[in-house]
Amino acid sequence: MINASIIRLKTFQNERLLSMVVLLVKVEKAVTEVLNVLGLLTTLSYAKFLEQVKQMALARAKLPEQEVLESKMDLSRISGTVVKRLAGDLRCTTA
Repeated sequence: MINASIIRLKTFQNERLLSMVVLLVKVEKAVTEVLNVLGLLTTLSYAKFLEQVKQMALARAKLPEQEVLESKMDLSRISGTVVKRLAGDLRCTTA
């Protein structure tokens, strides 16, 4: 009796886990589709994307990278608005 209950519980837990995985896969597909429609889906790795954003920020500020490194400016303090604009510029160039 106890063994049967344990087996049923494990089966229920496995079914629940499986349904959760299926749901997460569906959510991932939906998010990917929405990002693709919005033009936000990129094939670039995160590191490459950040490098492109950094280069675009330097170009927009008309500063050479070496000058920024020498003056120890903190590029991580770019405001959200600038990052959004750069991301928009990047979407236009990769689309």
